[in-house]
Amino acid sequence: MISISTWVMRGNSSARRRLFTGQRIAVNYCSHQFVRASSGPPTHTSDRARTPTGAGPASAHCGLGRAAADTAGSLLELLGQVQDALTTTALSSSKGMIVAVRYLISHPDALAELGDLDVALYDGTHPLPENLDDVEFYAVPYGIVDPRFCEPIARMPRLKVVQTVTAGYDHVLPYLRPGLILANGRGVHDAATAELAVALTLAARRRLPDFVRAGGEGRWASGWSTGLADARVLIVGYGSIGAAIERRLAGFEVEISRVARSARPGVRPVSEIAEMLPRADVVVLATPLTPETEGLVNKDFLARMADGALLVNVSRGRVVDTDALLVELSTGRLHAALDVTEPEPLPADHPLWSAPNVLISPHVGGLTAALAPRARRLLVDQVRRYAAGEPLANVVVGP
Repeated sequence: MISISTWVMRGNSSARRRLFTGQRIAVNYCSHQFVRASSGPPTHTSDRARTPTGAGPASAHCGLGRAAADTAGSLLELLGQVQDALTTTALSSSKGMIVAVRYLISHPDALAELGDLDVALYDGTHPLPENLDDVEFYAVPYGIVDPRFCEPIARMPRLKVVQTVTAGYDHVLPYLRPGLILANGRGVHDAATAELAVALTLAARRRLPDFVRAGGEGRWASGWSTGLADARVLIVGYGSIGAAIERRLAGFEVEISRVARSARPGVRPVSEIAEMLPRADVVVLATPLTPETEGLVNKDFLARMADGALLVNVSRGRVVDTDALLVELSTGRLHAALDVTEPEPLPADHPLWSAPNVLISPHVGGLTAALAPRARRLLVDQVRRYAAGEPLANVVVGP
């Protein structure tokens, strides 16, 4: 005879389905207005008044007769053990105890919604399960520069799908082997990244960093600023994040132009960007990092920008030639607001920190409370799609 914990942790998904069903039965068992004892007629809650003192906690709490109360108490005790076993299963990846895992995901709330599948949690804060042989779907823990999260891909011989919760996926590409499907986190970071893009734009255009510095010195440093109203904004990269930025800028009375890899109604191709740059007061970079966009913002790009224009980067640091940007900043001709840099993290002695007219945030575009629920919804939806043999969303590499 095996223990409940061992039974659960053997990776038997049908067993887990029965256990989850049992949990629901137990809850209903105590919440109904009446229950049926094993061999007697229904006992209504009015029997509570006739229940002898000391009939037991199940009777006191559920309003049952003694026989039914004993049955309920035993069932609830058993299901308490089941709950402990399920919890142990959810966390046992840190001890390498799960024998068969098909879905290795990075969000604990998503794990709870996928309990009927052979799923385990790996969020980067605990060791991996020891056995990765059966993993077919791997959701990379949230992180961009830590290779530990991508290195396990090589240890998953049956892997079919790699899922990120980031919009950018350049950090995963070096670890993919032929035949793997890569899906990104399109939509997960739209709200948070768009918020920061607007916040950086407003802060730079309204000189908030100057006021913060003056306040730290006890100076009342009033003065004019360019503001945002009537500005011409060029969004470079018009995917879901670029569109989210436009929606948030809509109330600021700005004129918006859009550039993407390919033309479509209202969006011009990136091949025409050179003629658009001189007209833009603000250039917002929201493009993914690809071989085509790496170094896109080079010396020539910056030279075409209008005097006094602001460059906002919420995409990837390598989209911008840092040395070329430093030249323009040092002359005072351009301004920059950067959530991403190259290199990253930016070393303490890097000249960007001391360059004039620059505002830097430490790659926090997606780090808000909006991340968790959106990541959970994406992971649950993608795992369910894969389990049902349906096409995945957000596929960026593969069929």
